[in-house]
Amino acid sequence: MSIGVNATTTRSHLFRSLLPRTAFVVVVFLSPAITGSVALSEQEAAPRSAQQADNADQNPDVNMLSYVNEPLATLVQRIPELRTLHPALDQSPLPMILEKTGEKMDEFSDKLGGLVAKEVVSEERLDPITGKPLKFVGDRMNGQTNQFSIQQDQYTYVIVDKGNQLQRVIEEYRRDAGGNEGAPEVKFLSTGFASSVLYFAKRLQRESTYRYLGEDVVGTRSAFAVAFAQNPWEATFKYKMRKPDGSALFVLMQGIAWVDKSNFQILRMRTDILPSGIPLEEHAGKDKLQTVVTFDEIQPEGAPSSMWLPTEAHVHERIEEHFHDAETDSEVYSERSFENVHHFSDYRRYQGPEGYTASFGQKNEAEAHPYLEASPKELVKRVPELKGIRLAADQHALPMILNKTGKEVDEFFDNLVDLVAREDIKQERLGSFSSARASESVRDNYLILRHANGTRADFDEFRMDEQGNRMDQAGLGRGFLVTSGFALICVHFSLEFQWDSRFRYLGDQKLNGRDTYAVAFAQLPGMAHLSVTMKGPRGTAAHMLMQGVVWVDKSNFHIVQMRTDLLARQPEIGLDEQTTKVTFSEVRLQDLSTPLWLPRDVNVYVKLGAEGERHFEEEFRNAHHYTDYRRYRVSTKMVTPQ
Repeated sequence: MSIGVNATTTRSHLFRSLLPRTAFVVVVFLSPAITGSVALSEQEAAPRSAQQADNADQNPDVNMLSYVNEPLATLVQRIPELRTLHPALDQSPLPMILEKTGEKMDEFSDKLGGLVAKEVVSEERLDPITGKPLKFVGDRMNGQTNQFSIQQDQYTYVIVDKGNQLQRVIEEYRRDAGGNEGAPEVKFLSTGFASSVLYFAKRLQRESTYRYLGEDVVGTRSAFAVAFAQNPWEATFKYKMRKPDGSALFVLMQGIAWVDKSNFQILRMRTDILPSGIPLEEHAGKDKLQTVVTFDEIQPEGAPSSMWLPTEAHVHERIEEHFHDAETDSEVYSERSFENVHHFSDYRRYQGPEGYTASFGQKNEAEAHPYLEASPKELVKRVPELKGIRLAADQHALPMILNKTGKEVDEFFDNLVDLVAREDIKQERLGSFSSARASESVRDNYLILRHANGTRADFDEFRMDEQGNRMDQAGLGRGFLVTSGFALICVHFSLEFQWDSRFRYLGDQKLNGRDTYAVAFAQLPGMAHLSVTMKGPRGTAAHMLMQGVVWVDKSNFHIVQMRTDLLARQPEIGLDEQTTKVTFSEVRLQDLSTPLWLPRDVNVYVKLGAEGERHFEEEFRNAHHYTDYRRYRVSTKMVTPQ
């Protein structure tokens, strides 16, 4: 058997997709604990008023115009949905509106999820210069010339609740008639319409600034119009856009909600990208995502009560693309603009994700209880390496730790080059019968290879003997377990992959003379893009999600130690436990200016249960020690795997 991490680890292509679509994931906190975003207490959840937009000393980005500080006359002139607005005289109604609307949105979020609807989408490509619909030259014989480029498709729209007792994650996606997620023939399709109102949930109001614009009319209903803009210095969740190259871009949003005066339900919601919420390194200046969603009271089939759900959504997307043309050796820039209209009907409840096939073996993981949910006493018992930890009083430091650690992990993968090291392994088999116990020592060369083509990079870890022959299966034929993939194990903390997991700041701990932060993580079933793969002797593979703890050096935010465990048992393959402990050390190479933090010692424990054809338990322990890291240069004696 072999265990390794499957991952593609460049920042621009960590999230790969055939569709440059947009997606929205909202994390709603049910208690003050454990996630990559800050958990909110009731005391912290006070909304920010429009006056707080003047706090430019906190962040210079607040000086950029947004819906909460743009002159009202200008705002009304450029936003057609405000043409019937009766402007507010002051902000005095705002606290009441936010309080009552927040209560409704909290109730809504508790019921959201487990829904499917019929979705009909009209997609229209626009001329980026005129803004008019593009025309195409069709089949002249059939008289189809000079037609507008409009396409209409039908999908099943799915709203999934992937929560647990500590947090709820709402994900929205679509399936086409063939059961495929997304739409293979469509360039841009947005999601996140139902959960867009959660910017007004009480739990998340502290992350935005609000402004009461006045009274308006939506259809025949009287409404309060309230603008919001996420605070760049406080927002803990972001809108995830997929760029044309498939990479992810996380941005902040602003918008306007029209709130029914009689029941405080949101009737209409408009959202736009917040100019100050686009990462500077990604700011193209012309990117646009404008969405206007209309809501109505609907009784989904099978639901106990009615809900206010999207019935129509108008989306205008504009993306600036740039790429390198190899033939002309020049940078090419182009702009693509789309306008989509989404119609939703036939909402119904369902008992499981409609046609949803999880990426990895999540049947077991969905029922798991990660050890970061345990009490401190139970956690130290499960993870004895935490003995002596000084427990954290709250989670306030978590966003800072994740951000700085993520940057260091991303820099590590950016700087990682082809390497080879001396590896000494002690392999042990601890069977139930004395005759099954055995051990052996192995010495080999451990390679870490980077495969890059200019736009993406993949990494491979394997072993070879002194003759340059690949020897990944060394010891397998003699009944030992083969383990690898340790250099990439820190990828869970990459800024791109942090959305795959939830986190909990455990506290501070002294580790080999270093002051460290201890942070636990657990991958989210149904969301994770990473897995650990376990291969059996017949070549069959099982993909599993992980949980673990990292110890992060307080002085430089490098991961100095990491422990991972299975998120759940895998009874289908008889795997009860799999624990990996990695100690990292700084490695300096003469021709590389930036030091690399690489595995020095690794201990792996695997327990197989008495299941299937195996009638007794088996345990395996491998201890790996790495020395003499150096640049790997291809020679005639060493064959690079394809």
